[in-house]
Amino acid sequence: MGASSNSLDKRTENWVKANFPSAAPKLLVKHPWASTWRFMEQGQVYYLKQIKSDGARKVQSAVNISTLFDRSVPKVAASNSKLAVMAVEDHGGTELKSRTKNMSTVLPSYARLQARAIEEGFDAGCLPKLEISALYQEFLDFLIVEPKDKNSNLASAKYFLGPKRADRLYHLFADLEPVVQPFLARASSLPYTINHCDLRPPNMAARDDETISIFDWDDAVWGPAGLSLHSQFSGCLRPFDALTTNPARKTSSTSARDRKHLDAYIRVFAEQGFIEAGKMREALPAAIFAGVIKYIIEFRHYRKCGDKLKKTIRRNILKRADSLLDVLDRLVHGNHRKSQILALAYFKASEEERLAGFEQRCEQKFVKIPKLNKDALEHSRKVGGFPEVKFSDLERDLGVCTRENAKLAAKIYKEQGVVLLSNALDRSMLADCHEHLLETYDEYFQDKRPKDSLRVGNKRFMITLSVEGPINQPNFYAPPTIMPVLERLLSDKLILGSLVAVTSLPGAKNQSRHRDHHALFPEVGVKSPPFATSVMLPLIHMDEEVGATRLFKGTHLQPTDIANKMPEQDPVVPVGSCFLMDYRVQHMGMANKSKDKIRPVLTLIFQRPWFRDYVNYDNQERLIIPDGEYDKIPEIHRPLFDWK
Repeated sequence: MGASSNSLDKRTENWVKANFPSAAPKLLVKHPWASTWRFMEQGQVYYLKQIKSDGARKVQSAVNISTLFDRSVPKVAASNSKLAVMAVEDHGGTELKSRTKNMSTVLPSYARLQARAIEEGFDAGCLPKLEISALYQEFLDFLIVEPKDKNSNLASAKYFLGPKRADRLYHLFADLEPVVQPFLARASSLPYTINHCDLRPPNMAARDDETISIFDWDDAVWGPAGLSLHSQFSGCLRPFDALTTNPARKTSSTSARDRKHLDAYIRVFAEQGFIEAGKMREALPAAIFAGVIKYIIEFRHYRKCGDKLKKTIRRNILKRADSLLDVLDRLVHGNHRKSQILALAYFKASEEERLAGFEQRCEQKFVKIPKLNKDALEHSRKVGGFPEVKFSDLERDLGVCTRENAKLAAKIYKEQGVVLLSNALDRSMLADCHEHLLETYDEYFQDKRPKDSLRVGNKRFMITLSVEGPINQPNFYAPPTIMPVLERLLSDKLILGSLVAVTSLPGAKNQSRHRDHHALFPEVGVKSPPFATSVMLPLIHMDEEVGATRLFKGTHLQPTDIANKMPEQDPVVPVGSCFLMDYRVQHMGMANKSKDKIRPVLTLIFQRPWFRDYVNYDNQERLIIPDGEYDKIPEIHRPLFDWK
């Protein structure tokens, strides 16, 4: 068969030779899911297609489809289900290039084909059936970063988007389920028929007799009419607007044209008595929406693909996800309860532009956050002012750090070397951690230094904590209100370098003034960026009685002789607040004047991935992860610990 067929396996090559003796297939395209060759036999052009994923079923479906729709679909001249290969006759027309120019012909032609499938009793058993009731869960299963089936051969969204972006999309759409599911259910009222599922111009051709040929039915499913229409509109927003806008209202020329084409599609089903036109118009937006969801889900079959294709798929997933959200914006308009759900989901997912646009269109504020930090930057620069960024209860409860707060906190930190994040943490979580600490580390709370701890002053010890119990939870080691600030300071490649408790016992005296680490490049004489940050979480109210941490803001950028002359600040830090402190900032623990209160401060030290602290850990581990605990850490957070 010649060198041009060298990508055919031997069995397929023999099958082609047996059916088309003079054929010399030339490879046209090779994708991870299928390959296509072109050849001629006795003056007729054929396309040889071999399908990799679920190939046997898809080949048999293609045969059945071409048999029923002999004029609308190119004929399958020969096939072999075991080899997942088929030879299809050329469509005999000119492939379409434009959606808009051909829609007036494509949509009614496609509708007639679908109506014929219903009328003539097409064998739906040869096609996968799309279950509307199960579709959204399949969508969430695709988006979730850690799928339930660890041995699945299917790709998940993280393969294309990365774990962080996939996780954000998952939680956003999971929160929107109460809005989406009732909408999707409308699609079940439509006639069930064959759906192409890739109805783009390259899969259609116009013949000289002005008929349309539709080919490449590999992804066809049996489901509600309308599933494939999103391909004609590059998403589901345009058809939603066209179908739901009152025709008496003045609309754009595009929307008016779209409605005309969709009415032509609907008219075919209505005239044949399958459904009333009004009912189909009401339900069709849900089917088109469902089609976009199915389109996204189908990328799970592309488990192995090159960087270029992966980038294209990533772009398509995000574009279609935006299309879904655009429709939901319109769908909930005028319904206060559902608008509230949508707005809070946007807020929680840090979709701040979407939230602002949605509230502007609704002319209503659904997420009301008080302005707490108007003067924070100016206050931080005052001699006696302690740098502080405040969080509202809603931000704390939903785990949201707005871009405005993250940017402000990072700016203050870079200038002052410290920033207090007030009301940023869940107090009940910290109470659990406090109880766990007292129960697990009781022997450390005595005036003697265990071997695996560091004495950091009179009656003061630093002990390394194991990542277990309430400490092994993302809200503790990767607080969502704090991580956006840290990533601005240390990059999104930061690691959790150590996890310790610094404890002062009753009667502890003042600590000496010190830095946790010297500047890395003092000889350079420039203001270098942070390389490590201590996140300090008090477990009891940290005040004058138990001893505040005295800080000397701004000393992180100064040599010792200047830093030693800079004034102090003694912040009172309640449980639920924390402060971020640069590793180079001068500070000192103040005396614990209480008679019976142990003052534990949990400290998470985040750092750039290349930095290691060789100053403070001569006698103890920096980080302890007991056997079995690493497996409990969600995959999205494991990069914090993987250095270990």
